[in-house]
Amino acid sequence: MMRLFCLLSVTFLLGCGLSHGEDRYLAAGASASDREWRASDYRVLLKLIREKKVPLPYLSDPDGQKILRRFCALENLSFGRNRGLPLETRLQDFLTLHQGTAQMVTLYVGEVAEGRKGEAEMSLLLSFMLHTSALGIDLVDEFLPTLPKDDSSYETRMAGLVKMKSGLATVFAGAYTSIAEDEIYTDAQRSAILEAVSLTVPQFATVLGEETKKEMADKFGKLADRFQSSQDQENLQKITASLKK
Repeated sequence: MMRLFCLLSVTFLLGCGLSHGEDRYLAAGASASDREWRASDYRVLLKLIREKKVPLPYLSDPDGQKILRRFCALENLSFGRNRGLPLETRLQDFLTLHQGTAQMVTLYVGEVAEGRKGEAEMSLLLSFMLHTSALGIDLVDEFLPTLPKDDSSYETRMAGLVKMKSGLATVFAGAYTSIAEDEIYTDAQRSAILEAVSLTVPQFATVLGEETKKEMADKFGKLADRFQSSQDQENLQKITASLKK
């Protein structure tokens, strides 16, 4: 009887914690990883990480991989690209999402700086940031024509939007540095970042200055010897061609 009581007690205690196979992030209050996320979902996860209710997710951990891939899913940008929704709502959602991604990158930078892992996660996030930045550029371009020129705040708002586009453009330069100069990434990770650059270069080309475009076209052109696959070579050609237009 005593042995049965002990077994029942252990079973009850285990039931109070995570059940077998239960996702630790979902159990702690993070949003489900099998659906599209909005900005509020990013806030929830970052808050849980800051409060140490969940660990920083890593691709080597099944739960971490699932939540991080959802965090970086391009599907999450569909809300911002849905022109059937109010533009200002989409802009606000984008700002929160983009800032949340930048905050997550900072967490991994800190890990790597302390000698811990995080390179694979950083490469995934950087690729995603290229796409969020491209969305931001498109949203600003969509928003600019809606500003009434006779509004007293027109010049101030225009200057703010131009500054925002300039800030987004810095992500492009950061991607080049990661591909060409950083030694922490594997060839596969560099190729993934390169592909993200090739998919977003049309938007970045609209916000880079002419001299900067020429400089970046030359720099990317000189990377041909570092990449062997035909897909990488195709991506490099697309990038340089877009920057030379």
